[in-house]
Order: sequence, then C-alpha cells, then structure tokens
Amino acid sequence: MRRQQDEHRAQIILNDFSSFISQWYELPLWGELTSTEKKQWKKKRLQENEKHTKILAQQIVFLSPGDFLLPTLENWPPLPEYLYLCGEQDQKYSTMIKSFQAPVSHFKVEICSGRGHNLHLQNPEFIIKKLQQLLMP
Repeated sequence: MRRQQDEHRAQIILNDFSSFISQWYELPLWGELTSTEKKQWKKKRLQENEKHTKILAQQIVFLSPGDFLLPTLENWPPLPEYLYLCGEQDQKYSTMIKSFQAPVSHFKVEICSGRGHNLHLQNPEFIIKKLQQLLMP
C-alpha cells in the first residue's frame, strides 16, 4: 500500500510539482513545523527542485519505506553497526524503526528529543555528535 502511495506521489511530482509540494508539507510528517516554516520550506523546495522533478519522482519510489529500509533490514550486509537517527516528533519513522531495533543486533537507533523529520536541519550538532561517537569511539 505504501509503495502505491509513493508511486502516485511520483506521478504528481512529474505532472504538477507545485501541487505536490503544497500537499507534501501538509502531511503529518511535518507536524512540528509552524505555518510560517511550512511556507518557507514550500518556497525553498519549489525554487531548488523544480528542475529535478524526474529525479525526485524516482527517489520517492526507490526510497519508499514500503520497500526500501524496513523489510530488508535483516538482510543488510554485516557491518559492525548501523546507525539510524531520527527525531522524536517524527512519530511515523521513530515508531516504525523501534519495532525493528530489537531483532537486529548491529542496528543502533538514536532518537533526538524535541525534533522531527528535518532532524539534519533542526539539529545538525546531534547528527555530528552521533556520527563522531560511531566513527571515533
């Protein structure tokens, strides 16, 4: 079902990118953003990405959580450790990834409190710190 939703979203990206951006930032995924922040993000995304709609459409299908990360997690190549970072307010992804943490011993989850789906922009220091801890223990 999620894969079908993402394929539909990819078609909207290709046919009406402005409409896609308007709908995208109204999803619960972006609940932590204020209305002013949503307007700023919409404007920024339209300016930056309108020329790259074909690539964005491909990404949204390829990276669909329905097919990409979670169903194949147990089959990822063995590495000492995988690190998954997400914001606490990104309820969908933080809840989804927690359910997969236990059965995969080399998969570490770090959740940043008070942050959402834009963790890399909301708290880059958190990401830097966690990567340093992983790479330079």
